[in-house]
Amino acid sequence: MIKKHSIFRDELQNIYTELLKFTEPDIDQYHAQVVLTRPWVRLVLGQNSIGVIVPAVTHESYRNIKLQNISVRFNVTVDIVQNLTRSTQNVAIIETVTRGAAVEKLFLDVISILLPAIPFVNNDNLVEIINDLIAFFRALAIDSKKDALGLWGELFVIARAHDASALAQAWHSNTTDLYDFALHDQRLEVKTTIGPRKHIFSYPQTVTVPNISVLLASIITQETDSGKSVREMLDLVQSKISDPKLITHVEKLAMQTLAKSWIHGSEFRCDYDLACQSLKWFKMQDIPRLAPPPLHVYDIQFKSDLQLSIDLQPAELSLTGNLGMAFVK
Repeated sequence: MIKKHSIFRDELQNIYTELLKFTEPDIDQYHAQVVLTRPWVRLVLGQNSIGVIVPAVTHESYRNIKLQNISVRFNVTVDIVQNLTRSTQNVAIIETVTRGAAVEKLFLDVISILLPAIPFVNNDNLVEIINDLIAFFRALAIDSKKDALGLWGELFVIARAHDASALAQAWHSNTTDLYDFALHDQRLEVKTTIGPRKHIFSYPQTVTVPNISVLLASIITQETDSGKSVREMLDLVQSKISDPKLITHVEKLAMQTLAKSWIHGSEFRCDYDLACQSLKWFKMQDIPRLAPPPLHVYDIQFKSDLQLSIDLQPAELSLTGNLGMAFVK
């Protein structure tokens, strides 16, 4: 299967390389080149930014935005140099606040994921891509190897499912959700560890809720240079999904999970074979867990040792609910 985001990433990288050949632009001037697969988008380099120019969004309800890492101007007049021709144009521009190899690579990765889902241009599509960019760059406070390990495990579980699309649709839309996957009356939490089968839980994750069943996937792996990277796991998941919108959903969540550690975190590698061998399934109600805490006690986390807990056999997964069925042939 052709990897759409890889095609866009390669095209953007080639344009970026060409733009670097030009002399440094003046203040408030941009060197621009059209993205041929999305001709309404132009990749630009400014004196202190990398960005994209799209048609101006003229609705008065949209106000310019400036965050720590990115700025958006919906309707602005700028000086553009394109194909050696200089002109003044009215456009919308989304650009980083600074330049630098890491920032520029990150921006290209994000844009290459967002563009495939928007084949034509209108105000709604423009606002959608702008909002997605803002959401991602607002998440840049995240920077942890723990996040990369957790993401690797979640992608591993989606890739192992016989119905990867069902898992992708059920994947959390917000990284702060209580469980990693939710579908109808079932929840699925994925815990990935390097070492013994001991996992950290929040107390609310382990509370029994009437008419809701919670399934736990427990994975043991090791970090290794010869393992599969987060990026490779993302490609593996993508190869098992046919819906372009669902592919984009998965890619967005992966990048938002790692945020500013995406450049290095996406190359975080773990032992895939060990994960396959070690994967075990549990009902959340069967693991060691805390009794209800006293009143007015909050934000409780604890580590639970599952080494002696009774795990589910593969044939039993179909009896646990819709998410369990996704792993049964």
